[in-house]
Amino acid sequence: MQWHEDTLDIPSAGKRIATSKAVPHQAFLYGENTYGLQFHLEVTEEMIREWMKTYKEELNGSQTPLLAKLKILSDTERKMGAYKKRGMRFFENFLRQTLNH
Repeated sequence: MQWHEDTLDIPSAGKRIATSKAVPHQAFLYGENTYGLQFHLEVTEEMIREWMKTYKEELNGSQTPLLAKLKILSDTERKMGAYKKRGMRFFENFLRQTLNH
């Protein structure tokens, strides 16, 4: 889940490991076990609903704030299972790699 428009430059010794259309540098690996993440692995549906309340001015900045809100809610319902699976797989791989070093 991404809730930002900010981006970063990957350090020259870093390796990009995740990307998206909106933000090309979503995650990178630096060295053997230092990660930089630009997205939210920990997200829950409750968090997304809270962000929508807290950061409502970001939605109001769009041309159609109600449609933007409805799309986020629809996408959340449709994609939450995939978000959870990917997040858990990332954490499992991270811990496996960390414990093996």
